[in-house]
Amino acid sequence: MNAPDMQGAGHGAGAEQPMPPALAVLATRHRARAREAALVLRAAGVPHELVGGGHGWQLLVPAAHGARAQAELADYAEENAAWPPPRPRFVPRSNGRRGALAYAAVVIGLFPIGQFGLAGINWWTAGRMDSGRVLSGEVERLATALTLHVDLAHLAGNVVFGSLFGVLASHTLGSGLAWLLALVAGAGGNLVNALAAGPDHLSVGASTAVFALLGVQAGFEWLRRRELALSALRRLAPLLGALVLLGYLGMGGGEEGPGDVDIGAHVFGFVVGLAAGVAAGAVRAPERLGARGQMAAAMGTLGLLVTAWSAALLRG
Repeated sequence: MNAPDMQGAGHGAGAEQPMPPALAVLATRHRARAREAALVLRAAGVPHELVGGGHGWQLLVPAAHGARAQAELADYAEENAAWPPPRPRFVPRSNGRRGALAYAAVVIGLFPIGQFGLAGINWWTAGRMDSGRVLSGEVERLATALTLHVDLAHLAGNVVFGSLFGVLASHTLGSGLAWLLALVAGAGGNLVNALAAGPDHLSVGASTAVFALLGVQAGFEWLRRRELALSALRRLAPLLGALVLLGYLGMGGGEEGPGDVDIGAHVFGFVVGLAAGVAAGAVRAPERLGARGQMAAAMGTLGLLVTAWSAALLRG
């Protein structure tokens, strides 16, 4: 049996004096639990003695202090019954299916129109990203270029990954807000790319918005995880995962033809989306919007696209 741990009111440090008639207020086989209870009584100023060894432990107090000791231990157990608190259960704000279907319908529907024109208008030249014309004021191209694609392979890749990232972002931000941020951040990525690439740069494709969606999700989730009791690595996991996907998916494929990858559009779309996701989390946009706000955001996304294409077609 180990030497007893003496804690008595009025005793000197290390003093070993016989206790008055004692009452066992705790008996356990677990030393850690016994020492935790002893610390509770020490903090409350209740004289006590911890005795025991490999076969079990007892926490003894003078009989006169028994009621108080039991009350202190009961209060401590009640206060800590729900500790650690359970992690909040994640409930998706939206399943994201309608938004993904709407996105796919828009880019698939505009594919043949971009390839062959409609109503005697060349939609390809009217809507593609032309950095020189954008910098001269044709800012509608920042959005219209996101809906045009070079070929079926280009279209298929952006439909698949755009829908996937859109569904994931819709789970945390809501479908309307997720797609609004995708359009705005995608257009913002195109603008930064135009400034960086110079006036001769041409491009098309939804991939800028696709990687913007990836950035939005990563930025929002990183900020959300800062409020949870998680390790630093788990808080950084969304950012690290998104960077891996950006590196793996964003450096391959094609914009204007096989092997011609607009890396700048991918990277800038991701960076602008990352900033947009952090901003949305900082102002708690999903909580503020509610169902009506999400619907308004969805309608706003469609309205911005219609306005952009209207302006592009009017210019001819």
